[in-house]
Amino acid sequence: MDGNGSLYRSVKGNTRTVLPKFSVDLSKKTGRGGQSANRSARIRTEGRHNYVRKVAQVATACFITNDRPNVKGLILAGSAELKNDLQKSDLFHLRLQPTVLKLVDIAYGGENGFNQAIELSADTLRNVKFVQEEKLFEGSSMKLRRIVYGWKDTLESTENGCIDVLIIWENLEYHRLTLKDNSDDVITEIVH
Repeated sequence: MDGNGSLYRSVKGNTRTVLPKFSVDLSKKTGRGGQSANRSARIRTEGRHNYVRKVAQVATACFITNDRPNVKGLILAGSAELKNDLQKSDLFHLRLQPTVLKLVDIAYGGENGFNQAIELSADTLRNVKFVQEEKLFEGSSMKLRRIVYGWKDTLESTENGCIDVLIIWENLEYHRLTLKDNSDDVITEIVH
């Protein structure tokens, strides 16, 4: 959440789920001609309050089901004080408040900010499979001389005992048939 908009995502296992996002145009501190400084400040304060209200409402819609949180934890990330205002606000659902695991200051908004928030929250998210796999891949890719992609090369490398680290997409569907002729001499394997 920042002064340009809010992005909601969930990380479960090794999947990222896209949730709502929206943009906002908060008024800046510069005054407009003909308005007093007090009026400009009041308009700015009202705009921030309405924005925090909308962020809280969308968070409630995304993360509360049957009056209970449907997430184990929340990371509030942003480049402004807005995330702090949200957490302290009475607009933020009371049942979501205990689920806030961490507040993170990020330099970017949008998808880049989401990725940065995951990196900065790695210690808090250490039990999430997605973060574990990223760390495993980052740590192993520097040690490994060869990385294999694709089922055919992966099976061949596995059968040859060349695999130190194997990362498999958990929803991978495949079928492996081994065909032998009557003399048991010719073996054909088909994987798809």
